[in-house]
Amino acid sequence: MFKRACFLFAWAVVLPLAAQLSSALPADRLAFANQLAKRGLHAEALKEYEAIREVKTLPRDEIRFRLGEAYRHVGRTAEALKEYADLIKDHPQSRYVDYARLNRALLLTGETRVKELTALDHVGASDTIRATALYWLGETLEAQKNAKGAIGWYLKATEVAPTNDVARLSRLRAASLLSVSQDMRDRRQAQAIYLDLALGDDPHLAEEALFFAGMMSYREGRHREASQLFRRLAARFPASDRAKECAIYAAWSNYLDGRYGEALEIAARLRDEGNEDAAYLVAASLRKLERRQDAVDAYSLALAKFPRGRHADTEWFERLTVLAASGDNAAVLDELAKRPDPPAKTSDRAWSYGCEAAIAVTNYPRAIEFATLVARQAKGEMALNAVHRLAWLHEKTENWPKAALAYRVLAKNWPDAAVAAQALYQAGGAEVRAGRPEQARADWTNLLAKYPDSPFASEALYARAMEELRKKEYRAAERSLDELSRRFPAFAKRAEALYWWGVAANGIGDAPEAERHFRAALEAKPPAEFERETRLELAFILQKRGGEREAAEIFAGLLDTKAVDRMPPSELAWLAEFTAGVTNYAASLKAAQVIERRKIGSDWNQIGATLAGEAHEGLNETDAAVAAYTRALATGAKTASGAKAALAHGIPVVLGNDTSCQWVAQYDFWRELCYFHEYAGASNACALYCATGQSARMAGLGDVTGTLRPGLCADMLVTSENPLADLRALEQAAAILRRQGRGKEADDLDAERAKRYPKTNGTR
Repeated sequence: MFKRACFLFAWAVVLPLAAQLSSALPADRLAFANQLAKRGLHAEALKEYEAIREVKTLPRDEIRFRLGEAYRHVGRTAEALKEYADLIKDHPQSRYVDYARLNRALLLTGETRVKELTALDHVGASDTIRATALYWLGETLEAQKNAKGAIGWYLKATEVAPTNDVARLSRLRAASLLSVSQDMRDRRQAQAIYLDLALGDDPHLAEEALFFAGMMSYREGRHREASQLFRRLAARFPASDRAKECAIYAAWSNYLDGRYGEALEIAARLRDEGNEDAAYLVAASLRKLERRQDAVDAYSLALAKFPRGRHADTEWFERLTVLAASGDNAAVLDELAKRPDPPAKTSDRAWSYGCEAAIAVTNYPRAIEFATLVARQAKGEMALNAVHRLAWLHEKTENWPKAALAYRVLAKNWPDAAVAAQALYQAGGAEVRAGRPEQARADWTNLLAKYPDSPFASEALYARAMEELRKKEYRAAERSLDELSRRFPAFAKRAEALYWWGVAANGIGDAPEAERHFRAALEAKPPAEFERETRLELAFILQKRGGEREAAEIFAGLLDTKAVDRMPPSELAWLAEFTAGVTNYAASLKAAQVIERRKIGSDWNQIGATLAGEAHEGLNETDAAVAAYTRALATGAKTASGAKAALAHGIPVVLGNDTSCQWVAQYDFWRELCYFHEYAGASNACALYCATGQSARMAGLGDVTGTLRPGLCADMLVTSENPLADLRALEQAAAILRRQGRGKEADDLDAERAKRYPKTNGTR
């Protein structure tokens, strides 16, 4: 304002002076005109110059130069160029020539201008002229987008006149161009220039240099250095406009450098002054400092104060991020309900937060919605993760077809992803649960073809074999397990695979091959559960193939394990009898006790108790044996074991056709005697007695029949061999001597026997 007042004052003085000088000496008028030009009154100066241009006593070179300058300043370019040209032509030795040439060049354009300015760079020109010409050459080339050429002229100007104001300005312009170079060396040179200018005594230039040096460091990520430069500027020029600008940049620099506390301190002060950037930085710094609730409040304040500000979308998203990190799942879902269309650049991540929040509160349908949105819109790894999450969610909700589909989509769209092979493996598993085993096989086969070296290739082969076993496709399972063994000899579940290979071989009736695989499985040291199952299956095979002793040893070793639950009672009974036969009564007792403990029916309860009694007898545990036999009889069952128990207790046993074994026909009664001998342990004589004398006595007919004594009735069977030695002698009777009066009945029965059982042979 003061300068403006001075200027007006000067203008007020000039007007009367002009009137007084109209008749003054030419030299005085020239001086007056020069003063007008110096004060910027170029139009008024031009009038004076034109009035005295023909005065011959005045220096013609100066008049022409002054006229050219006046014309240039008032925009009469053509006239200015003519005056400059006449001066250069007519007064080549004038001290004004170089200035005329310089200003004339500045009125020209293009290559002509460059040529004229270049010509001023000669030994005879003053340093000021040369430096100025070189500066304008730099500006000209910079305007032409020739940064490299411009830098060259600017730097040359600084060499010509290092202390000149124009040279310092040239350095500033050169640094500006060097600072955006791709060459690190250029940028280092720019920074050096800025810092050197910042030390100069020109305050305006120093301020600009400090600012640009700071911005350069800021752009290049040297944030600590940038912060120092910005603070240096603010301290040196506290009242400048740049100082406030530098304060927010200092806050940003601290934030980006990870010094969130310092950033917060600066930003908090600036926020109170209404700075939008500062409002955001306060919240962001609090978030980085993990002051989550304070951060949420600061974000909310920033959004309330600048609802449509340039940081509003970022603030909304980062607040959502803080809520998600805090585990405030309800708040996350509420925010997304209020804003179902989040900012485009962060929508994928926002929906991902929503997905995880919904999972946390077990709202799987909502989680599926979010995951679907991410999968449809996102790109790259985020989309991959969304599809993977979607597959998992479908598994969680037992939507197996959709789970399988999601896994296949993942493998198809991201075939090179680390999880692609696993996805195909899991797709197969989901298809099995969906009841589509053929599709499962297709997925696993696809995995084997595309990812033969994947860790999941072996798992796929194994899974395929398991599915084939489940469907009792034993030969297909063998082929899969064989391939598994060949391709993946170090398969982690090799022992289990060998076990199942044995099961497959057993399924097709190849007992030797089954035995080989079961033994190989045991050598591979399977987990405890599989070891028990393998031993059990091996024992079953051995029992059938004549390896009873080894089978019995294996069975006995499994009696205290869970595998015993898979042993049929018949096998346990066999084990009890076999081990008793080799005097291993402890094992026999244990097997018998297992049968009895199961309580699977009176018949088996009786058998178990009887076998336990026999084992106790073998161990000389008489009382325990009696107790066991008593339990056997108490079952009320009608088994050979019951007969054993009765014999052991001295309880009468009666043999009769009507209560015989189901395999004994009326006319094969001899078989019942054989079975009684074999399974109940009765002697041949005892068997014969129980079927004759004992039966009659128990029926109350002991004084009528049942024994060969005078006065008693009896049919006598005549045999070729001694039944006391072998009861099978009763099968081939030589003759039957019938009681008187029963001939007709005997004939009828004989005829019926021959009709029903033509292969039997009996003679009356």
